[in-house]
Amino acid sequence: MLVSKLNTILKNTVCFIISAVLCVSLVTSFAFPAAAGTPSPVTKGEANLNKIQAKTDELAQQEPPSLKQVEERNKGGLNEVQGSADANKMISPEDAQGTTTLKDKIEQALDKVTNAK
Repeated sequence: MLVSKLNTILKNTVCFIISAVLCVSLVTSFAFPAAAGTPSPVTKGEANLNKIQAKTDELAQQEPPSLKQVEERNKGGLNEVQGSADANKMISPEDAQGTTTLKDKIEQALDKVTNAK
């Protein structure tokens, strides 16, 4: 009788501790979501956004630009607003040489399954 009471108390205590730890971890993960990311200088991103906002405000006051004007402003960039910013961070076909595509992985898996029979 005493053993079963101790067993029940122990189980309840363990359940309570696990529940408390989970609740605390959920609260902290919702309260501090950005803590997981790597810190970066805030002012660099803000300067770029301010330039984009100024350009947007300027264009909003004008008539819609023609296709020729848009192409002229783009001048080899990724798009009119972004220009060539962050082009070096994008993955190009040259960067992906020698990598296995999803299609290739699926074909290999299907080959393994069909040849295994």
